[in-house]
Amino acid sequence: MNPIGSLEELKLQQAMFEKVATSLGGSVKALDAGGDPDRQVSQFELLLNQHVDAIVVPNPLNADALEPMLRRARSQGIPVIGQDAVIDFKDGIGLWTTQLAGAADLEAWSAGLAMAQQNPGGKVAIIGAPVPVPLLKHRVERLRYWAEKCGLNVVGSATADKLAGDAGSALQPANGLLLKYADLAGILTYNGGTAAGAKIAARSLGRDIDVIGAAGDAATVEAIANGQLLAGSGSILKSSTTQLVWAAYAAAAGDKVPAVVAATPAIYVMTSKNAKDYPSLQQQLDAM
Repeated sequence: MNPIGSLEELKLQQAMFEKVATSLGGSVKALDAGGDPDRQVSQFELLLNQHVDAIVVPNPLNADALEPMLRRARSQGIPVIGQDAVIDFKDGIGLWTTQLAGAADLEAWSAGLAMAQQNPGGKVAIIGAPVPVPLLKHRVERLRYWAEKCGLNVVGSATADKLAGDAGSALQPANGLLLKYADLAGILTYNGGTAAGAKIAARSLGRDIDVIGAAGDAATVEAIANGQLLAGSGSILKSSTTQLVWAAYAAAAGDKVPAVVAATPAIYVMTSKNAKDYPSLQQQLDAM
């Protein structure tokens, strides 16, 4: 179940999943929620009605809204595999069969550290997602935590206009932050598109600030390599997507699976010095 199929990272993750699954003799019914939590719930119900062998939900849009469907899945004996579905899993993962846990905390730490090294004690702001997707909400919380831990002064925050987080969705919120804080040193964002938008907004105001966003899409990687963005992180989807497929196969076969599996390796931390060495998502797909 693809939360936003138009995003390069999620589109290629789906292609990777299908490639691995079909190599094992399976078939995949892929559904795109288009960033709409209600549509994702309806799609989940559709899969339950079709009595599929397993359901995989990477980065659910609203995990709480899926609870009734998770109960139905359990009653029907259909395993449900999540990815960053339950962020705080010290007390378990609820009705999910198993989940793959990413590295949002590492992403946030690397972003805070890079920004602090460039702007010691500087004032920064954060642009988050307009919908409380568990992973994205957690990412923003950890961005704030690590920015402050690294000695930065988080003075403000805003949300993008669209969940998909393209450059246009960040122009207005970034502009507002820049006008409000004349001495802003940098902006931390939840993805690459919003980072690009924040940089465009700053330049339109004649401001030179540092911007960091987490994403491995080609445009963001190029912007980091060229020094337009200070830093970022890209996913190693080849490995983590294979883990999701194997988890689905094992659970569908009735094998015992652990509640939480760490995605390994999870991310590739980038600056202008090493961004060109990052294996692009398309390269990762081609290598599978």
